[in-house]
Parts: sequence; structure tokens; C-alpha cells
Amino acid sequence: MGAPSPLGAPTPVSISFLHSWLTVTLWLATALIKGRMKRYCNHYLNSKAPLVFTRAKGTLKNWEYLFTFLKYAGVETANNTGERAIRPAVIWWRNCLRSQSDTGERFTERLLAVVRTCQMHGVNAFEFLVKIMNGNASSQPATPSLPALLQK
Repeated sequence: MGAPSPLGAPTPVSISFLHSWLTVTLWLATALIKGRMKRYCNHYLNSKAPLVFTRAKGTLKNWEYLFTFLKYAGVETANNTGERAIRPAVIWWRNCLRSQSDTGERFTERLLAVVRTCQMHGVNAFEFLVKIMNGNASSQPATPSLPALLQK
């Protein structure tokens, strides 16, 4: 056992206890709200309005994941990180007056996803796309995967 911490300095034990206490407190404090939400969702499964029915069904389908942020430290309550990651692509897409077809929409979505993923992992997106195109144009058995490029 190490020397005691000065008064007021957190120790690993005190931080762990505080985290556990906060987790249990938040879980209990939201139990009433969660119960009410679940009752309403079950009630609206009988709705004649398709949108209401679909939302209720989707909420119940994902119920176990909705409150993950209350159980685990570091989990965000919203997907802000993901939304910030795609923001430049969305702005570019809007400025280009969107795609002119569903096929163009799918192509743009996939291309922007590949480019952003490459950026996040420090891989040159152009070189990655060239390797994929060369692999598809030749008789090579497989195109490079992003994890394989990350190991090089």
C-alpha cells in the first residue's frame, strides 16, 4: 500500500467508488422515465399511424442500447463525433447540388465514407482507391482492405 493521498486528492479507489455511485444513481433516477417511455412505446404499437407505429417498434427493438451512456463512462449521449466526422462531406454534397439519381447518391455515400475512413486512419485515400481500381481491372484475386493498408 502506498502513502496516503493528501486531503482532497482523488485516489483510484475513490474515483472508482464515485463512478459506481454515479452510475447507480443515474440508473435509478431514470428508471421512472424509462418505464414511462416503454409503456408509451408498447401502447403505440397499436397505432394506426404508420410513422408512430414504426417509431415505437424501432425504439423497442433498440431498447437495450438506448441507455448505454448511463451504464458506461465515456459513452456519449449522442452521435456528435460521427456527425462531426461527416460534416465536411455533407457540406460538399450540398454545394454540388446533390446527385441526380439514386445510383449517384449511393456512389457518393460510399466514396465519401471511404475517403473519411482513410483520413481518420492516416491512409492516403487516393492511393487506396487507385489500388482498389487496379485490383478490379486486373486478375488479382482480392482488393486491398483498409486494415491491410494500416499495417504497412
